[in-house]
Amino acid sequence: MTAQEIELLAREIISAVLSSQKVEDSRIELKASWPDAEKAAHRLAGHANASRDAPILWLIGVDEKSCSVSSVNAVEKANWYKSVEKYFDGFAPRLLVDVNIRVENSTVVALYFDTEHESPYVVKNKTGGSYPEHAVPWREGTRIRAARRDELLQILAPIQKVPVLELIDAKLTVENLLPHGSLWKLQMKVYVVSRSSERIYVPFHRCRASIKMPIGGQEYELPNIVITPDLYGKALPPNKNMGESNSDIWIEGAGMMRLFAQATRPDKSQVNAIEIASSASLYFAHLNLSTLVQTHLYSVVGFRQEMNMLNAWESKKS
Repeated sequence: MTAQEIELLAREIISAVLSSQKVEDSRIELKASWPDAEKAAHRLAGHANASRDAPILWLIGVDEKSCSVSSVNAVEKANWYKSVEKYFDGFAPRLLVDVNIRVENSTVVALYFDTEHESPYVVKNKTGGSYPEHAVPWREGTRIRAARRDELLQILAPIQKVPVLELIDAKLTVENLLPHGSLWKLQMKVYVVSRSSERIYVPFHRCRASIKMPIGGQEYELPNIVITPDLYGKALPPNKNMGESNSDIWIEGAGMMRLFAQATRPDKSQVNAIEIASSASLYFAHLNLSTLVQTHLYSVVGFRQEMNMLNAWESKKS
């Protein structure tokens, strides 16, 4: 969903709350103020686990009990989310979009989370004794409890068939687009091992790639994506375990592939950044699941500018 779509949905929810309607459901969480980080981590993990890969929406500044809105400090969200992340064992649900919404002279913050990746979400128990040290929360209605075995299986069973992805290397370049603007190109070389006996398909239009800047933390999507078998510079026969079309790539068994993603930007800012985070989400159609490949890229030491090339970053070799 776009920021505009999220704002429209949030305004519909807020309008319903102000009209004394109950709206909190399996995909929506309402909070009158920024919740305590540890409690929020348990609640966010439980909400994400129970959503079964569907995105979830939190509205901070909306009180369903009193049917009112209260202004919250929108600047606090970055520090709040970082504090919440610290309680997760592994990754927290990814914050895709945050929107500040003005309602009745108050500011409500909408937080839209992706739950497709890295589930199950596990949190650390830092209070209340040393055992258990970790928990897999589960949201049932509006309460949070520990997940049952059958609920864990609902999360883990599809994951057992998700292909194993090994990132071999990655490179990001930025080219000068005269008279203004820049072209950002990301390449990732990934070895794929299927854990399913059936042919798996990766449709390009369901994959995502992005880069995150170190200064300000801005994240930019690279929407133009193509994935191909890795055939470059090799005189060997092509891998018969892989094939491609103009809309997807298929895999049987294992093979090496390359992801190409790019986007144009109207400016040339941050081309001198030393480090940039990159990530790609690959969607597997047969499982209706995505998995994430991510790495940090570092400015190439002694990089020599080629024609129209502004900078280049590469992943560190293991």
